[in-house]
Amino acid sequence: MAVYNNEANGFYFTGGKATGVVYNSDAYNNIGPTNTSAGNIDGFGAHALDVVFINNRAWNNSDDGFDSISSTGSVIHHGNWSFNHHGNQDGRGDRNGFKVGGYSYRTTGIPEPMPVHTVQYNLAVNNGGNNFYANHQPGQSAYWINNTAYKPGYGSNFNMLERLSPASTEDIPGFREVLHNNIAYVGPLTSNNATLPENETNNSWTIDGGLHITSEDFVSLDMNQLTAPRKSDGSLPDVTFMQPVPTSPLYEHDLGYLAYKKDPVTALQSLVSVFTQY
Repeated sequence: MAVYNNEANGFYFTGGKATGVVYNSDAYNNIGPTNTSAGNIDGFGAHALDVVFINNRAWNNSDDGFDSISSTGSVIHHGNWSFNHHGNQDGRGDRNGFKVGGYSYRTTGIPEPMPVHTVQYNLAVNNGGNNFYANHQPGQSAYWINNTAYKPGYGSNFNMLERLSPASTEDIPGFREVLHNNIAYVGPLTSNNATLPENETNNSWTIDGGLHITSEDFVSLDMNQLTAPRKSDGSLPDVTFMQPVPTSPLYEHDLGYLAYKKDPVTALQSLVSVFTQY
């Protein structure tokens, strides 16, 4: 399914009991023309109970590609692509690739326990804000595993900003996040990041003090691949965008959103293991 060229959200879960799975769908060119509407029109939104996004694409929506602010349930992002979010005609909108968790600066009405989200095998590229964003979560926002981020805007590739606690509005560098096997290339690699070393391993910026990455580490950096037609069965097109070449240490260390190509069973097991939590 595709939702596009609207002045409203693409796919949106809201309300106390809203829950579901969105699979093999696209949301693009959904633009809010006013200052208010621009900041509320996302490609995919999860603001209720447990929601799962699998193999979806979001691009050129005026706010965020994927947004789970104020969610009372856990949200799984698996195998999604979010790119080219740059606001409306006036540049209005938050413009993040994946905005995961957060309750703004509320100190009441926060679920107990707070949900922890899962962000794995996703791609976030050329977004006007942050590519991946913990969004002031007053605790751990997510497990960030095997994601690829490239060319953020005013933010960073992985912005792990948290709040001190549900009772406090103080923003702090995130120290409760878990990041493994991720790639960050071009632009600030991380920000607001105080993740414990044991919870931040085997990433492009942590291996051997940080890998020196160039365009030669990838088969292609052609973003036009990302809007190619889906396959006849609805699955994502086969791409080589930011696929590490076999001689790259990125390939050797099984990093990024396409690492599953080396071992599809492991990626499937990862998804199944997350599903078993619900």
